[in-house]
Amino acid sequence: MRKYINRNSIIVLLFASLLFVALTSSYNSIFIKTIDQNVLSWMIEHTEISLVYVFKFLTLLASWQCIILISIALLVFGRDKLKMLLIPSITLISVLSNETIKNVIVRPRPNVLALTQASGYSMPSGHSLTAMVFYGLIMILVVANMKDRRYRNLTRVLLSMLIILIGVSRMYLRVHYLSDVVTGFMLGLMIISVIYNVKVGVFDNITSYLEESNE
Repeated sequence: MRKYINRNSIIVLLFASLLFVALTSSYNSIFIKTIDQNVLSWMIEHTEISLVYVFKFLTLLASWQCIILISIALLVFGRDKLKMLLIPSITLISVLSNETIKNVIVRPRPNVLALTQASGYSMPSGHSLTAMVFYGLIMILVVANMKDRRYRNLTRVLLSMLIILIGVSRMYLRVHYLSDVVTGFMLGLMIISVIYNVKVGVFDNITSYLEESNE
């Protein structure tokens, strides 16, 4: 029986959409500002030089330079060239959309001494969005095809941890508030959920149809 939508991903899409709208419309509220400031203050109080270098490396993994290098590797070594091309293409469109949203919200970055260079507005976090979309697409379009279940699950866990740590790095380096990172993640989850349903409803069904035709 062919599937056309994935119920769990629809639930994720609805949850991410609601949280995204809630945060982008109320980030100036006393409640959100208090949480953001408390988290930022905690990060500042617990700044360690060694961790600064670690988080600078992690944040680099969501930079455009790193995304290009990984994308080239996927195109060279990946079997399904169309899917490998879709990963950076969808990521690029997502980043451009995020920049548009930033220019609508126009939230200033934290007014503290940043530990890395950052330009533009603060919400949503571009690095958090990029990490969620790019590495999320790798999980959906590449990792899902791994035959060994143990390696497949291990890779998913490692990539999930990487996504979260990239978001944390943006706060630790003092260029984003917690709500910026969460909205970046939520926007990324919205995009990933839509793409996953397209995969389930289109790509997987086409593959099944071709396999049935060859039998």
